[in-house]
Amino acid sequence: LFKREKKYKILGKAHKDGTIEIAAGLSPGKRKKVEAHENKHKQDMQSGKLDYSKDWVRWGNNHYKRTSDKKVVYNGKKYIEGHPKLPWEVAANKAESRVS
Repeated sequence: LFKREKKYKILGKAHKDGTIEIAAGLSPGKRKKVEAHENKHKQDMQSGKLDYSKDWVRWGNNHYKRTSDKKVVYNGKKYIEGHPKLPWEVAANKAESRVS
C-alpha cells in the first residue's frame, strides 16, 4: 500500500504524465477495480476536467485548496486525498463500481 490515512488506503495513483501506479499484492479483481478508478482520473486529467498542483486541485471550473497537512478543502471542510466525498473521487468510484 502507498499510505494509510485513518480508514482510507491509497491503492493507486494517477499522475499528470499519463502513468498510473497500482499497489502490489492486490487480488486480480481488486487490481482491476483500482485500475478502472485510476484510469478515470487519468482520462479526466487528459480531457482537462481534473488538474492538480501541490497547492490545489481543479475539478471543472472549481479550484480547491490543498493544506500543508495534505488535505483538500471542499465545501468548507478538510478531506484527506482520495476521500469518497470529493467530486473527482465520486466520478472515479463510479468507474470502479462498473467493473466486475
